[in-house]
Amino acid sequence: MKAFAAAGFAAALMDRSLPPPAGLAGEASRRFAVYRNNVAVGLIRALEARFPAILDLVGGEFFRAMARDFALANLPKSPVLIEFGDALSHAFLQPPGFPISPTLHGSRRLAHAHITLLIFHALDPMLSDRLRPSDLAVFG
Repeated sequence: MKAFAAAGFAAALMDRSLPPPAGLAGEASRRFAVYRNNVAVGLIRALEARFPAILDLVGGEFFRAMARDFALANLPKSPVLIEFGDALSHAFLQPPGFPISPTLHGSRRLAHAHITLLIFHALDPMLSDRLRPSDLAVFG
């Protein structure tokens, strides 16, 4: 029963077309709507932090609209939000009504490489001294 309630809560949290979970009414229902919005904004901000070059290229309004759609369709699989958004390039590479942009794809790859290097540097500060340009070929 609790697993079903948690699944219903999660589904209502991510889908604005669903009503608040059963048992929430009045003030609790309004607070749930605020929480739902806070979750979406948090995921969008995580994507903004991870892909600042794309944000600059397409502008804030467009980025946030695409990021919201992406975030609600591709929930994080880890609580480490810096890992969230690996598939984002596909959403930006072919948004409905827009041509494919190799610049956006390259920016996404560059942002991914940058975050990866920051993580490795945090784990091993001497890593950046040992890297060669050929080591970055993995980011394609």
